[in-house]
This record gives sequence, C-alpha cells and structure tokens, in this order.
Amino acid sequence: MDDVHFPDSYPMALKRTKQLERKLEKSPELYQNIRDQIKRYLESGYAHLATESELNDAEWKNGSYFLYQSRDQWPCTGRIDETNEEARGVVLCHAVVDAAAVSRWVKLVRVTATAVRFIANIQRKKAGLPTVTSKATKIQHRHIKAEYLTVQKPLQQEELREAETILWKQVQFDSFPDEMSALMKNLQHKPGLPLAKIEKSSCLYKLSPVLDAEGVLRVRGRLEKNESIPFDKRYPIILSRKHEITKKLILHFHEKYGHANRETVFNELRQKFWIPNARAAIQQVRKECVWCKVNRCVPRIPMMAPLPVQRITPHLRPFSAVGVDYLGPVEVTVGRRKEKRWITVFTCMAIRAVHLEIVHSLTTQSCLMAIRRFACKRGAPEQIFSDNATCFHGADIVMKKAMEKINSECAEKVSSTATA
Repeated sequence: MDDVHFPDSYPMALKRTKQLERKLEKSPELYQNIRDQIKRYLESGYAHLATESELNDAEWKNGSYFLYQSRDQWPCTGRIDETNEEARGVVLCHAVVDAAAVSRWVKLVRVTATAVRFIANIQRKKAGLPTVTSKATKIQHRHIKAEYLTVQKPLQQEELREAETILWKQVQFDSFPDEMSALMKNLQHKPGLPLAKIEKSSCLYKLSPVLDAEGVLRVRGRLEKNESIPFDKRYPIILSRKHEITKKLILHFHEKYGHANRETVFNELRQKFWIPNARAAIQQVRKECVWCKVNRCVPRIPMMAPLPVQRITPHLRPFSAVGVDYLGPVEVTVGRRKEKRWITVFTCMAIRAVHLEIVHSLTTQSCLMAIRRFACKRGAPEQIFSDNATCFHGADIVMKKAMEKINSECAEKVSSTATA
C-alpha cells in the first residue's frame, strides 16, 4: 500500500461543519427541521446514537484495517452467480436543452445551435484558435470581463442544421430507446455475430427503420432508388407524436402555413417527417393554439327562455296584454315646412296583431294621448309592456297618480254614503 495515498479530509470536514453551524444559527426553522428529522430516524430504527466506545473505536475513525495492508491481502468478495437474464445494452442520449423551457421551435433550434457553438469554442480555445461569437448586447458587455481573440459571426446554417439533428436524435432516444440501441449495435457489428433485430411488438417494426450517417432514425421506404426526389422524402425522419419537441415542431408548421387546416399541415410535415398517428397530434396542437381559440371560436347559441304567461294564456280578447314602442322619427310636410312625427306601435302579446298611432312629440302628454286613442278603439288593455323610455316612464307615473286620485275619491264617496 505504499503507492496509495489517502488525503487528509479533516480540514475539509471541519470547514463544512463550521458552515453548517453558521447556517443553523441564522435559520432556527432549519435547525428545528433537522432535529425532527434525526428524531424520526432514531424512532424508526434507521439510526442510533453512538456510544463512547463506538466514538473511540479506531476502525470507525481510521477506516478498516485491511486498507493499510497490501492489495493482495485484502479480503476477497464472493463470486457473482451466473444468471440466465439477458444483458441488454442501453444507449443514452443526454438532452442539450430542456425543450419544456422553450416556447417555440425556432427559438429551441437557435438555443441548441448556441450550445453547439459553445462546445466548438471550447475545442477552438484549447487548440489556440479564435472563438466564434455573436454580437454582444449592452447588458452582455457589462458581464464580459476577460478578453479573448474572437470572430463575430451570426449562427451559421451548418450550426442550425446540426442543432436540428441533435433535437431529432433526442426525440428518438427518449421515445424509442430499445430500437435505437439495437440499430446502434448493428453499426458496430462484427462479422460472424448475428444482427440485433427490432422486436415485433415495437410500433416501428413495420416501418423498417434505419440509421443514416448522422445517427438519425429514418423510414426505409420503396423510393430509396429514386434519386430525383430529395433524400428527406425518400427517408422520412421518425418522430414520436407525444414528445414535447415534436409538439413544438407541429406548432411551427401550423403557424408557418397561416394556421391552416389539419390536412395542409399534415401534407407539409410528410415531406420530411414520419409521425405515427400524425393527424391526431396535429389536431391536439390546433386545439391548444391560442390564435385559433380566439379567432375561430364559434359562439354557443343560448337556450331560448320560456314564453311569458301573456303569450300562452288562452281565451283572451285581442290587445288584453300589449307591448308598446316608438318608431321614427318620420318627416312629414306641414304647409311649406317639414316636421318630425313618431309612430306608436301597439302589439298584441297573444295574436301578434299591430295597432299604430301617430304622436307629435316625445313628451309624456303625447304618449298619454296615444294610449287613450288606442284604448278607445281597441279597449283598455290589462297590461302594457315597454322599455324604460322617458315618455313611457312619465306616462306610468301620471297614470299611477290618476289611479290613486280616483281610488281616493271613490273611497270618500263610499264612506260618505255609508255614514249618511
């Protein structure tokens, strides 16, 4: 064990303990939470308080005894039993950018391209080459302190294309990990060994998927020898419809073609991508589109209210209950001048008969005269319905006062006759 060196971790542990003590002094709530947690561990049996003999134990402080012996004297672990379970290799793909944190497809591609440029700049800086940067804003200038040899360039087409490739591979590794693992193994296939096959239960089994030179999963169709059409049409890219990146891509096509119908977006997507059950995915994105919700919403027809009692009561004479309103103004010629006149429309609530009267002005007196003429011709109505126009409101007040006066006079006559 002469070649093995164990660093002294005491200063590091002491520094960490001091930091924790200062943090507990500033936050009594944190101190109480830690005490409660330790108490729960003690009660549940996951931990116990150390005794003095345990604290003074040299092995607890300095580690196991065999660590200070040569490696060949270390205790040998038990042999691992053989198993019939299949050892399956899994290919992992770590996301460059969190797609859920970005709202648009174009922004997601540019953010990923910026990350790609950052990785390339690290390699250039290590090789002593100038880094490629975009033009910094005023706020970015405040935070830039170090000076490096740089070349200002906007995001290039190659960087954007590489960013799209990374996003497509991220969707495929997240959605089809078993299929990607099998196809990646076939790329490293050794002669004499069987090829890895995609299981028949896979949703991609009938698509005969293949990997292109960049490791993107594509559909192998029957047009692969037709070189007159683009490569993306011959080998569409397979994407899962439930992935967040695919939803942003569909929304991008939906907005790019003017919030068109489902079949238009479907046709444009099929030029480059193969999304299983794509029509359902497009319809779901269309339902969540804010612009479509606002501009294509259909007003709901309200339920019709029940007819009023005056409209459905049988065996009533015409104009027992009427609705009244004004029509106009209408210009009439009086001598050599023109004057305004209005037409009072009385409508029977039962049989929808109409009676018209002419009024000379919008005053209360003109309204009362029109109602009087109507009552003389059609009989006094039991109920009159109108809007809250000024003339109708004034006529209502005048008629109520007249009724009160008539009632009081009749009451006086009846009482005087009874007492006489």
